[in-house]
Amino acid sequence: MIKLPSTDDLGEGRLEIDPVLATSVVSGSKSTHMRTGDPSERQIRGLIGNALGLHSESIMVNHCGHWDPPEPISNLSFELLESPSGGFFDDTRWDHKFRSSSSGPNAETMSSSLVQDGGLCGYGKTVTTRQRQEPEGLWTYRAHGDFHLLRRVQRAFLDPKAALYIGDSDSWIEARLKNLRPTTSSSGTGSPN
Repeated sequence: MIKLPSTDDLGEGRLEIDPVLATSVVSGSKSTHMRTGDPSERQIRGLIGNALGLHSESIMVNHCGHWDPPEPISNLSFELLESPSGGFFDDTRWDHKFRSSSSGPNAETMSSSLVQDGGLCGYGKTVTTRQRQEPEGLWTYRAHGDFHLLRRVQRAFLDPKAALYIGDSDSWIEARLKNLRPTTSSSGTGSPN
């Protein structure tokens, strides 16, 4: 398992997410028309997990097939400073639907890998419309958290261990963590401004 730093040294930097292709960043629940928006903190943490190569860690996936970040990453926070502009269009696609034997009649969209585990029954396809944006500009966030972890993330964005995307896996991006600086040390003193 990959070891992540966790210290009392805090830092902050400027996270820039630069879309390479049209993006679809859906944060809400899935429906027949999924609207795109700004990446959530959970999605940014997933992006960081890809850069660090943590998605391959099988213990990081919860029972619904979603990645649960380890504590040092879940303690990072992101404040949205700027969103890209650009036009929107609708993209129609097929989604696979599976029904959990323990969840009753409510179907959920789930990973096909869960079907192999034998915990799901029922199968079907449904057409969904996913909104996409052709972004002009960047998503810019102020990133806060463990300084040493942020420095490791900064390096990982230069040489990511997996494809970088935000939202759906077709929404490829480039990411940079700039202007990284310590804000406090384990002695409790702030850094000079």
